[in-house]
Amino acid sequence: MIWVEDCLVNEAIKAKEKGIVIDSDRFATVRGNFTTPYKALSEQVKAKPYFLSFQSVLCPRTDAAYQADGVHLRDEGRKMVAKEMSVVVMQRLLK
Repeated sequence: MIWVEDCLVNEAIKAKEKGIVIDSDRFATVRGNFTTPYKALSEQVKAKPYFLSFQSVLCPRTDAAYQADGVHLRDEGRKMVAKEMSVVVMQRLLK
């Protein structure tokens, strides 16, 4: 989710995604509400063999990846996530 990304995203892409229906003050508050528990949970399970963070998988995007709500993905975002997931699945299957 755009709410928990902790990376720099290309400024042109940010501008495209600026059409998100949330004003900047509200976005900052919602972002904090999502990020705090996500970080706490990630910290607790980071050493577990089943945990893998995809928190920043969409950071190198070259097109808008999110729908207007900042949570649901567009085709571009789904393809990026699927590509990363397939790499992980293949690595684990080959072990």
